[in-house]
Amino acid sequence: MPEAFINRIATALPPHDVHEGFLDFGRRMLKSESRRLALFNRMAERSGISHRYSIFEPEGEGDAAHFYRPGAFPGTGARMKLFESFAPRLACEAAERLLAGEDRSRITHLIVTCCTGFFAPGIDLQLIERCGLKPDIERTFVGFMGCYAAINGLKLARHIVRSEPGARVLAMNLELCTLHLHETTDLEEILSFLLFGDGCAAALISADPVGARMDSFKAALVPDTAELIRWNIREQGFDMCCQAGYPAPYAAVLPGRAPSFSTSRRRSSCGRCIRADAPYWMPWKRHWSCHRPRWPCRAAYSMISATCHPAP
Repeated sequence: MPEAFINRIATALPPHDVHEGFLDFGRRMLKSESRRLALFNRMAERSGISHRYSIFEPEGEGDAAHFYRPGAFPGTGARMKLFESFAPRLACEAAERLLAGEDRSRITHLIVTCCTGFFAPGIDLQLIERCGLKPDIERTFVGFMGCYAAINGLKLARHIVRSEPGARVLAMNLELCTLHLHETTDLEEILSFLLFGDGCAAALISADPVGARMDSFKAALVPDTAELIRWNIREQGFDMCCQAGYPAPYAAVLPGRAPSFSTSRRRSSCGRCIRADAPYWMPWKRHWSCHRPRWPCRAAYSMISATCHPAP
């Protein structure tokens, strides 16, 4: 059976670095709660995050000042209207970078993953029209699976290539997380906002032996953890909450399951592989491509790994 390779990747970010602006926002929300404020500052310092990007300009009279007015944060409809405007632009930017010099008539499949906005006709059709893809391209949208949707998108692309060796799959992951900021004093909710930004990652997957070979995928459910990470559509945008104790259940079960999450322990010295020596799961640390150009995963009650090696 043919093997599937991530031939190359490309990313796109909005122009506005908002991480420091968000820290100021979080401190304003918690200014009357000295203990929570201290915890917020400590977690922000330890997060390892220094830059996050947004469709909103944070300073002065920028977009954020008009959209997020104190005491009058917008409802879900206003947020989705902006998603319809900005999401296709960012997706097209990433696709154009990825497909530069590529014969676009050879792209046979398009996979889009997203959980921060929805509309129809959607991002997939916008990409076809704006990027000159074939009108008969096969399209799949993976929605509302959270950060680990990127891994599911790659797994789906691998299945396609292994069943159709001539397939060339454009996989697109896009999130506009800063559309869902809330005016709140809930520390766990504010810390959830601390992790995410806006961004897009695109990958070209085919049977061409170039790039990183995707060897296998593994998945496992961790019982009784469904409430630890939540993502719900509500009146004031989408609600995200990561409970403080959510790494503990994973830490408790991973040692026993780690062997099943890896088909190979050999290391690669070439530096071209994606975590060649270990399964690719990061349930508590690095989230998405929104602030780091990688393909991480995180799940409220599941774990997924992708084992990759460099092409020979």
